[in-house]
Amino acid sequence: SMTDALAGAVPSPGAGDRVSKRMPGALAVPVICAIALLLVVSSSAQAAIYWTDSNAGTIGRASLDGSAVGRSFIDDPVNPWGIVANSGHLFWTDVNRGTISTARLNGRGVTRRFVRMPGWWTPIPRNLALDGRHLFWSHGDNFIGRSRINGRKVQPRFVDTRSSAVWGVAVGGRHIFWTSNDPAFDPPPRVGRARLNGTRVNRLFIKSPTGPGDMVRHRGFIYWTNSNTNSISRARLDGTGVRRRFVRTGNGVVSSVAVAGNYIYWTDYIRGTIGRARLDGNRVRRSFIRVGSSRGGLRGIAVVPAGGARSAEGRG
Repeated sequence: SMTDALAGAVPSPGAGDRVSKRMPGALAVPVICAIALLLVVSSSAQAAIYWTDSNAGTIGRASLDGSAVGRSFIDDPVNPWGIVANSGHLFWTDVNRGTISTARLNGRGVTRRFVRMPGWWTPIPRNLALDGRHLFWSHGDNFIGRSRINGRKVQPRFVDTRSSAVWGVAVGGRHIFWTSNDPAFDPPPRVGRARLNGTRVNRLFIKSPTGPGDMVRHRGFIYWTNSNTNSISRARLDGTGVRRRFVRTGNGVVSSVAVAGNYIYWTDYIRGTIGRARLDGNRVRRSFIRVGSSRGGLRGIAVVPAGGARSAEGRG
């Protein structure tokens, strides 16, 4: 990529000292500024919206303004589900392969089995979260798994949530959050919380009378989908300030949520659309992007904002 090429061309501190001796000061400053500008432009070019389409077996991509929609940006997955991104890479689960895969933001360098689940008894990973050091995932049972960001040291049963049907997972501050939604066996639906080291499990951190699903953390808040009420909920990281219908997503079934920059994004797997609203919950555009996927296809969503953010999370 241009960023890689330029990064390789930037001299080390010692080499820079040698170059400055040969380069007049009046010329050195413009050259350095030009390199910095190109790096910013290249980084901004990677800013985009990414989503998984489990029916098509692809990962799609669009520009932040909703244009340049590419349904088959990556066509290697079989049944992709959850997806997250940081400033350099995408990570997604493949429920058919039972693995977590990765690729660069430009779609290259696909590694199918980046995280391998050890043993045939390990549940299949579905939804993802990340921080600067680790990947986290839910299985659909009562465990949350974890690995290092490089895919090593896999711990498929890192947190025993003491709940059933764990669906969404998010990481924020010093805690892991999750949604549990199995009213038949584990009422009521709820948001749970534990410390980042897996201790101090609080399985009833926030009660939710509706069906909580996928979730994400952004700054001082957690957000989660409610497919039963066609809405996205929001609460502070300490569990206060709960707003159950913070964003009304319209007639359909909201499946995943991502928050980046100044916007909240979501996938609707009935309508085959991606919606968007401002961070305050206003200016809702329910069909911001019309992907055109078949019913039940759109699952996870991840957004990499402009400006070179260090981390941008998404869910599936």
